[in-house]
Formats: sequence, structure tokens, C-alpha cells
Amino acid sequence: MAEVVIVLGLVAVVIVTTTVPYQKRSVEQSEEQFWRNVRQRWQEAQTRARVEHITTYIYLRNQEGRGITFSYLRGGKFVNERVHLPKSLKIYTGIRTVSIYQGGFVSPQTWVFVSPETRTEYDMKIQMGWGGYRVEKKSISKHAPVISNR
Repeated sequence: MAEVVIVLGLVAVVIVTTTVPYQKRSVEQSEEQFWRNVRQRWQEAQTRARVEHITTYIYLRNQEGRGITFSYLRGGKFVNERVHLPKSLKIYTGIRTVSIYQGGFVSPQTWVFVSPETRTEYDMKIQMGWGGYRVEKKSISKHAPVISNR
């Protein structure tokens, strides 16, 4: 009986020590995939703006349909392409609409995302002149509080 208890204890320790890192890596991978998908959709919107002279409206949604929606007019109908926000990311930004105009220009602004699980802040800095963006990834100190909703 004692041997069974020891074996079960060891199995429990192994499960606990392997599950936590796996869950954290899973969250990190879902966030990385989100940023890859955003980059792909953004580049498509830039190409549409420069080559086809089609304006794309980009909406950041926190409630229904959490994510970033790229919307443009094609053949008289609006096409909506959504990049879903992973559950681990929270939106902490005011202005939530951007337009990539014909020629590829956008209004400059910054969208802020925070991942309390990985203690990471992502600042998506949207640039005016070339119509692109860059993401600055920052670690949040374990002792600093995670930003509350703005």
C-alpha cells in the first residue's frame, strides 16, 4: 500500500511539473499565431490599397467577435475578414478603428494588448506614412499590477 501511495505521489509531481510549462507555451503559441495572422491580413490590406485602390477599414473588437476585423468593399458588397483574439490577450486601448486608405496611408495610433498569463504587453504602433505597424513586446514585472481596463 505504501508503495502505491509513493508511486501515485511521484506521478502527481511529474504531471504538475510538466503541465504548467506546457500551458504557458500553448498560450505563447496562440499569441504568436495571432500576430502572424494580423501581419498577413495587414499586408493584404496594404496591397489592396496600393494596387487596387481599395480602402480597408480595420476594427478592433473586444466584446462580440473578439479580434481584429478587416473590412473592405468588393463588387458592391462588404467583405469581412476576422483575426480572432486569443483568450489570453486583453485590449487596453481607446481608438479602435483604423483605415488603410488608397495609396496605403493610415492614421497613426497605438493599440495596446496585455497578456496577464504571460505577463506581456504588446504595443502595436501604427505608422502613418508607409501604412504599416510594428509591435513592441514588453515584459511586465511580477510586482507591477497588470493594467486595468481603460
